[in-house]
Amino acid sequence: MELRFLTLLAVLVAHAVSEPGAVADPQKPNDSPLPVGAEYKGKLTQQGKHPKVTNLPPEFEAVFVITKRDAEKFEAETRLSADGANVTYLTKGKVAAPNDAGTCDFKCEWTGVKDSSGGYISVPGVPLTGTVKGGKFKGTWQYPHNNDGIVLSGTFEMERVIPKPK
Repeated sequence: MELRFLTLLAVLVAHAVSEPGAVADPQKPNDSPLPVGAEYKGKLTQQGKHPKVTNLPPEFEAVFVITKRDAEKFEAETRLSADGANVTYLTKGKVAAPNDAGTCDFKCEWTGVKDSSGGYISVPGVPLTGTVKGGKFKGTWQYPHNNDGIVLSGTFEMERVIPKPK
């Protein structure tokens, strides 16, 4: 009886780990590209111009948190802060399976604003592209061509933060 219980338990655990969107072990950052709950911290740079902002911050503290996965699709929050101002963008995208070198390409977009400090000029609709490898998340972003005089672009580089055991 005990042997059958352990076998069933092993099968259930293996099934749960193989499900799309399953949460990877947070202690193993290379388990899955962008697993639910993964948090990446680093910097996002910005250059260009915005007609409503005279002093654009050149760099933001950045946090990227994966909130949902469905196979290659993901949702996240992108939290940016600089000079006492902050914004949280809702983000949606797709991540590819790892290539032979273990690198995963991704594309995503800031689809809306979840929260921002007063007076913050947010720029949703921005596409981001990049790679994930070995717990590092990096790439570029560029505001789409427009007739509003907004010309913004930059880079980002973040590293996966492993939560401390409770």
